[in-house]
Order: sequence, then C-alpha cells, then structure tokens
Amino acid sequence: ELIDLASDQATKTHHTEEEVKADLERLRLEEEEKQRQEAEAAEAAKQMEIEEESRAEVSEYALRKKAIAEEEKRKEEERKELEKQAREDAKKQAEADKLRAFKKFQEEQKAAMLKHQRAKKKK
Repeated sequence: ELIDLASDQATKTHHTEEEVKADLERLRLEEEEKQRQEAEAAEAAKQMEIEEESRAEVSEYALRKKAIAEEEKRKEEERKELEKQAREDAKKQAEADKLRAFKKFQEEQKAAMLKHQRAKKKK
C-alpha cells in the first residue's frame, strides 16, 4: 500500500511537473501571441496614421488646386470685364470723334455758306 501511495505520489508529481511545464509553455505562447497582436495593432495604427496623413495631403492638394482654379477663373472674368470695358470705351470714343467730326463739318459748311453769301452780296 505504501508503495502504491508512493507510486501514485510520484505519478502525481510527474504529471504536476508536466502540467506546470505545459502551463508555462502555454503562458509563453499566450504572451508571444499577445505581443504579436500588440505589434499588429501598433502597425495597423501606424498604417492608419499614414493613410490619414495621405488623405490630409490629398485634401490639402485638392483645396490648393481648387483655390488656384478659382483664382484663374476670377482673373479670366476680370480680363473679360476689362476687355468689355475697353470695347465700351472705344465705342464711346468713336462716337465722340464722330460727333466732333460732324460739328467740324457743320462749322466748315457754315463758314463756306457765309463766304458764299458774302461773295453774292459783293456782286
């Protein structure tokens, strides 16, 4: 009976040591898995940060491009307005020149008529 008890105790101790080793191995593997998951999570977070920065850069680029396009559009509208104003000014100037020329013509005709009338009276 004592031998059986000692044998059972030895078997229990043996199993217990094996169980402890297995538990230690399991804990080691769990720790490695935990570290691997943390590393993956850190890498994923880093990748998300990179992607966010990339989106921000793209967004900033798009905003700059839009601002440039709006500035070009504004300048084009301004140029068209200046051209329109120049055409209107030229038209007004042409009308003023035409009016001056007509008045000059009238004055010349009036002077010629007076000269002709004076010449008639002298005869």
